[in-house]
Amino acid sequence: MIDLLNYLLIGLLPFWTAFFTFLAALSWPVSIIVVAILFRAPIKNAIDRIQRLSGSGFEVGLSAKQENALDNRSELREVLESLDPNVLRSVPQETIESSLRADLDKVSEEKRQSLLLTALAKSRLESAFNLAYANIFGSQIHLLRQLINRGGHVSQDELEREFAVLQSENSTFLDWTLSKYLEYLHFYNFVSKDEDGISITDFGREFLSYLSRMGLSEERLN
Repeated sequence: MIDLLNYLLIGLLPFWTAFFTFLAALSWPVSIIVVAILFRAPIKNAIDRIQRLSGSGFEVGLSAKQENALDNRSELREVLESLDPNVLRSVPQETIESSLRADLDKVSEEKRQSLLLTALAKSRLESAFNLAYANIFGSQIHLLRQLINRGGHVSQDELEREFAVLQSENSTFLDWTLSKYLEYLHFYNFVSKDEDGISITDFGREFLSYLSRMGLSEERLN
């Protein structure tokens, strides 16, 4: 019996070494498979958002997100024009409402309506800016900045030249037209088109001010 045990432990040592080495090598791909199975839903969602791989990493498919946002523009417009205060009703919201109600009681009747309209307009404007910021390209923010730096207007010829440069530097936009690229900015009324090019609007200027006030980064993908 002892000889048998010695044989199993020592005589077959090369076998056991190879066997455990195999198990160690196998554990890594097996663990990947297990993780893939357990987290297949979030992994799929992440893969759906990857636009392309590059040597410096990956870019999130913001272009697809922006296109989808524009495809659902009726839904977006409804949100922009009529935000229901009860949609996200919660205890923190009710606490703030109680505080606001106490503050309103201190305001005279003739001033109360003006105060409420101002607060509602500001809330809707910031909600629209948050929606715009969610999918806007960094290059589009840069364009808005350039419009201000150039007196608020850029000619059509300048736009076409600079968009061609953008296409050469970013393959995302190779199949895009300039009109399609500007569509998102037009939708949020950040720019207006005329016969000779585009101009930044008051909404576009306020959007840039909002980014600065909120400390939101203008360095985004694309």
